[in-house]
Amino acid sequence: MKMHLMLCGIVLLPLPLLGATASLHQVQTFKDWVVACNNIRACTATSLMFQDDGSGEMSATIRLERSNKPGDAPVFSLNLGYDTLPAALLGKPVQLRAAGKTLNVGKLTSNQQKQSSITIPAEHNTALLAMISKPALLEIAIGSSTYRATLSGLASSLLYMDEQQKRLDTTTALIRKGNKAMTATPPSAPIYKAVLAPKSMKVPADLSSKVRTSMASVLTDCDPNEGDYKVSKNDFAEALDANHYLVGITCFSGAYNQTSNMFVVTQASAASAKPQITPAKLEFHKGSSSQLVNASFDPKTGLLSEYSKARGLGDCGSLTEWVWTGKQFAAVKYDSMPECRGVVDYLNVWTATIGKSK
Repeated sequence: MKMHLMLCGIVLLPLPLLGATASLHQVQTFKDWVVACNNIRACTATSLMFQDDGSGEMSATIRLERSNKPGDAPVFSLNLGYDTLPAALLGKPVQLRAAGKTLNVGKLTSNQQKQSSITIPAEHNTALLAMISKPALLEIAIGSSTYRATLSGLASSLLYMDEQQKRLDTTTALIRKGNKAMTATPPSAPIYKAVLAPKSMKVPADLSSKVRTSMASVLTDCDPNEGDYKVSKNDFAEALDANHYLVGITCFSGAYNQTSNMFVVTQASAASAKPQITPAKLEFHKGSSSQLVNASFDPKTGLLSEYSKARGLGDCGSLTEWVWTGKQFAAVKYDSMPECRGVVDYLNVWTATIGKSK
């Protein structure tokens, strides 16, 4: 799959999370690599498809994930494109080459061939790290086929990851090892209980129209005649809990992004001509606006989701999930990719746990 596509429509850059430690809520870029550590110090790094110096496009990417506990080993995986690998490569030896060294990591399995992805067994971690820390390029040879991934920026990404996880100069460090034991205790993820609506709760058929009319003064920037179709066709209303409904009023529909203003309506007032309406409170959402991009709500889980694309390809933007707590939407997941350079697997910078409802 080639990445050179003509882009159209609106461009909406991902909104940063607010609060907590800033370094844990940003994706860092080091040349051809990006790295992020979330609020519980679990870290992910990946190489990018397009090199920052404009020298070309890679045919593979490397992804590194490491959890926050002292004994957690790094997990390396290779992504060899978006299409199934040729069937002729099935069972062929997989060799990694860099700095004049070769590392054999097994034979290509059926699952790897179908998914175009290879997870490197942990027993190869030491040899792999020693081989890839300094060169600029990694070659992945499978039979007669060769794929290339950039290593430019990897060393800085590893150092950043070690620093965020407080592994520097310890025996568990990836790049700057020492003799000290890792003793840092990572923070715990927040726990939120999802409050759900009764299965029998029905949404008034005209609720979206009432909200659009009542909140007209808030929707003055929305133009129903722009975009590919009438924005009102995409308004939605869902039962939020026993006392509230969630209503999404579409503001703009473009080629790959749709913006919606999110409102909470009290159940007791829903039948009136002017229901009681408030903008949805979204934890960590920038500013006071409740406008989301490509929003969706799952009444079975109580999760409100936003997928904001910075361009149509979807190789940059943000993914956010909130759970309804009865008073506001608490953030339970935030993934980000600020670099529009061919990678569609975003990096997690915030996570929370959803407790079980009784």
